[in-house]
Amino acid sequence: MITFIVATRNVHKLGEIRAVLGVGARCLSLADLPPAPDVVEDAQTFAGNALKKALALASWLRRHRTPAFVSGVTFVMADDSGLEVDALDGDPGVRSARYASESGDGNAPDALNNAKLLAALKSVQASGRTARFRCAIAVVPVVDSPEFPHEPGGAGALTSPYLVPREHGHPGADSSARQRHASPLDDASSQCGLGTGLEALQEHADRGERVFEGKCEGSIAMTLSGSGGFGYDPLFIPSGFTLSFAELGEEVKNRISHRARALDLVKEHLTALRARAS
Repeated sequence: MITFIVATRNVHKLGEIRAVLGVGARCLSLADLPPAPDVVEDAQTFAGNALKKALALASWLRRHRTPAFVSGVTFVMADDSGLEVDALDGDPGVRSARYASESGDGNAPDALNNAKLLAALKSVQASGRTARFRCAIAVVPVVDSPEFPHEPGGAGALTSPYLVPREHGHPGADSSARQRHASPLDDASSQCGLGTGLEALQEHADRGERVFEGKCEGSIAMTLSGSGGFGYDPLFIPSGFTLSFAELGEEVKNRISHRARALDLVKEHLTALRARAS
């Protein structure tokens, strides 16, 4: 069985991941690894934050080699997600969990974040309240195995689901393209706390780290509705529905959400690696 060590202490997020991945994967969290370090999410993109967390935790696990966790087929999974509102130029974005925080450092309660969002959109009519949830999931192998072999990011890599395209952030890339499209690897390398610059991540560079993205389009309601979910779920109405995420229930949300769509790409990637190894 594949083991994912998920870089989160958020029980709601862990539950969603377990529900989407199904019985074929064992998902542990940072609650199962009390000594594991917390990582400051200060990158400028969802992908950068996800990759930063995954690389830092994978590095820690390799150093400590905890047998109960780093054995067989083990991956670190980390995600970052948030809400992008068009009328607010993409805010709250990567600051979604900290949106109403006075210091900007720690997460704010969901109720305060929702209240601030409603206040910011007070004068915006329904037609102008378009938004989307976006999720980036980074997957980093902790150890190699015959089933999931070491896969350098070379010419034979599976490039279609990556958010680290070869022309952005890799040797030989056009410098102007790099400036226009900072890759999550560049973003994470400068913030990772494992050193400074891309050289600090050389131990990870060929370990097959990948970032997958999913999004769910919708709009922001005028008022809160529903008691399910968490975060901005009571305000977000996905396209094609009239109910909020908080009203739709877990079964529907786990089929159409931004995180579910990113996890579907993770599952496709693992299936492709199995096929390549067979």
